[in-house]
Amino acid sequence: MAHDIFISHTSKDKAVADSVCTALEATGIRCWIAPRDIQPGKGWVESIVEAVRASKIVVLLFSESANQSKDVVNEITLAVNLNIMVLPVSIGDTRPSATLEYYLTSVYWLELTNPSDKMQINKIVKHTKALIK
Repeated sequence: MAHDIFISHTSKDKAVADSVCTALEATGIRCWIAPRDIQPGKGWVESIVEAVRASKIVVLLFSESANQSKDVVNEITLAVNLNIMVLPVSIGDTRPSATLEYYLTSVYWLELTNPSDKMQINKIVKHTKALIK
């Protein structure tokens, strides 16, 4: 599946990730999100690497869980090394680990304090659409 956005999240934040993905896709922005887009029989890591490489933007749903996830760190490191823009969306009151702080300290963050608030979700969609162009 061709896509514009890779959504980086942890399984604990799946409901929020699904909401953001649904909102983005409703406006025509194509998203890649695990586990939905991992093809049967294909390796998880290989699928993630291919998906990040093919993305224009990585939307990071940043939470305490994401902050502690080695997989999230690897996804963000890969995106930065490939010069792919990372758009962090804070979904909790957590200070980034040293590794994530290194990559994310100089980029603009969005906040999603209430994942059921359509106005906050729409702000993410609006910023993401503007960045894709």
